[in-house]
Amino acid sequence: MRRGFAACPAAATTTTLALASALAGSVAAQITVASPNAADDAPVGLSVIWSVPGRRLHGEISAWAIDAFSTDGKLVAIGDGGGVRILRARDGVFVRKVWPGFSDETVYSIAVSKSGDVAVGRVGKVELQPADERRESARYDCTGACGPVSSVAFSPDGALLAFQGARGLPERRLGLGSVNVVDVRTGAAVAQLDASAARARVGFSADGRKLLAAIVTPFDDLERFGVRAWRIADWRVTSNVPGTNAIGRSHGALPGTEFAAAFEHDGNVELRNLTTGAALWSAPLVTPIDAKTSAGKIRLRLVEIAPTGRFVLSYEAPEASVTAGAPAGTLVIRNAADGAVEALYDERDISALAIAPDGKTFVYTTGSGQTRTVLARVPL
Repeated sequence: MRRGFAACPAAATTTTLALASALAGSVAAQITVASPNAADDAPVGLSVIWSVPGRRLHGEISAWAIDAFSTDGKLVAIGDGGGVRILRARDGVFVRKVWPGFSDETVYSIAVSKSGDVAVGRVGKVELQPADERRESARYDCTGACGPVSSVAFSPDGALLAFQGARGLPERRLGLGSVNVVDVRTGAAVAQLDASAARARVGFSADGRKLLAAIVTPFDDLERFGVRAWRIADWRVTSNVPGTNAIGRSHGALPGTEFAAAFEHDGNVELRNLTTGAALWSAPLVTPIDAKTSAGKIRLRLVEIAPTGRFVLSYEAPEASVTAGAPAGTLVIRNAADGAVEALYDERDISALAIAPDGKTFVYTTGSGQTRTVLARVPL
């Protein structure tokens, strides 16, 4: 297949798929909208809707970022060492900047409700910045000691906020760790759910009736990394999937498979049915086009399963570059049914990925040089 293009360009129709620097000055000064023609440094063949600049990094510095769509897909949040910017998804227009009341700059996770409330995961707590400036910001602590809150999620209606922190091996062995759920409108704790995770992951079902979280189940000396689901009406456990002995990088639902997860294994990206542990498919990681300038094996840097399970989006890159700066890697779109590659786009140092709830677009942020965030169409 041709790099930078979808496998079937004619099929690139609108198939509907259902899943922080100083304080900002004036809103007008923050508005940055770029047309596809203005994105000259975008990967060849990528259908760019908008591209906005971020921080300027010097030398060989490579920075992290977090991207997230609001639950209705109308907003995009971009979190980095300068805070959290909120943009309109349709055109990249700046909406506001969130600078929660913390001294440590690190943002571990972000979630945005359909009303524009922003939740930021910190060490041991979540900070909530309401869209309505008449409401006060709030802080919600983990129950008991916990590490970085690396996963936060709003319910579809924005009424509930769930969060989970990652726990170390000794704590997991003791069964420590939980998912906290709060009522955004009242600030009251709604539930504390037993779920210890090595790699935190929380999410609400599209209908808002269930909550999903990562869960570690110890079996003697072998841990199983699975998922647990609760019915929100009464917080009863509806599913308790032990999973596999490898930590999933992304969880999602596929047609015919309630719980699936993406993994890296022996140079491949794998999709597994967590209920049975069976591999649905395994495909080799993609070698970048300038492989001669890279060093080390190719790694699965980032991966996301589309909300309705139509495709898997990943960023695959070598461990290092023999030239200055971060290594170049490849954005890969694979069919979630069989792992077939649908499209490839060469890009350097992507540090964040997110897929819109309707699956029509995705967003990513680069982490070196003049960083930028790009929103592009899914060519399926």
